[in-house]
Amino acid sequence: MSDTVASPAGETVLPSAASSALPPSPPLASRVERGAVGWRRIHQVLCSLSRLLRHPWRLFGIGLLLTSIALGIAILGLYLWGLSHLRAGRSALEQYHNAEAMAHLQSCLRVWPKDRDALLLMARSTRRANAFDTAQQYLEQYRQVHGLTEDLVLEQTLQVAAKGEVDKVGEYCLKLVEEDSPATPLILEALIQGCTRTHRLVETNALLKKWLERQPNNTQALLFQAELYAEISRRDDVITNCHRILQLDPQHEAAHLRLAMVLMESSKYQEAAPYLDQLQQRQRDN
Repeated sequence: MSDTVASPAGETVLPSAASSALPPSPPLASRVERGAVGWRRIHQVLCSLSRLLRHPWRLFGIGLLLTSIALGIAILGLYLWGLSHLRAGRSALEQYHNAEAMAHLQSCLRVWPKDRDALLLMARSTRRANAFDTAQQYLEQYRQVHGLTEDLVLEQTLQVAAKGEVDKVGEYCLKLVEEDSPATPLILEALIQGCTRTHRLVETNALLKKWLERQPNNTQALLFQAELYAEISRRDDVITNCHRILQLDPQHEAAHLRLAMVLMESSKYQEAAPYLDQLQQRQRDN
């Protein structure tokens, strides 16, 4: 069949390729209907706005509701942020990751400056860092807000022991240890801290034996023992203890530092370098 078309004058005309490729135009009625639908929607929106403007209290109520929802979401976000830092700080403190614990607890206190757990844990972490004046400030903040609780009395007692005034509280603390108090690890830690500060090595050793009998894999007790070995120049025992701590907790920064120090003291600089490198990665501002 031929694709040519004859004109009324009898001439042959070829069909246009561009014209045949265009889609057929929609019927006029369809376009009018779609336009009418669009105008109806616009009219509905304008009517709704008009009703709101005629009733400004309704518009105000909607705005207040939206503001309340946004404020609630913000408060919930702050609450969850503070809670996550409190939990992380407590966990780090239980693992004796003191610097990490302090960073988390400081973040928590920015949101909850009067939180009893955050204040108490912050006092404990600063005491461990030998920042006794700072620890006392946190304990005083706790007392002003929450009063004289059993937790506060215990932490104040541990503060006295850790500062080196062991004779003032030693009898009371050892009685709690003999009664197998849940706070026994904290008590022994503070007593050893105080005895070490005042160079009471025999008492330190006796307390360490008590602690390690109860918790042979406690990394803080093993670190204190390594410090005692360093004090009496038993470098091989220091190295053994530090390796054991790092087997139990590869992220223990104090063990990394003590091990690097004793290796350098033994002129084993190449062996010390990896431990210093790991510390530098974690403490870039130190």
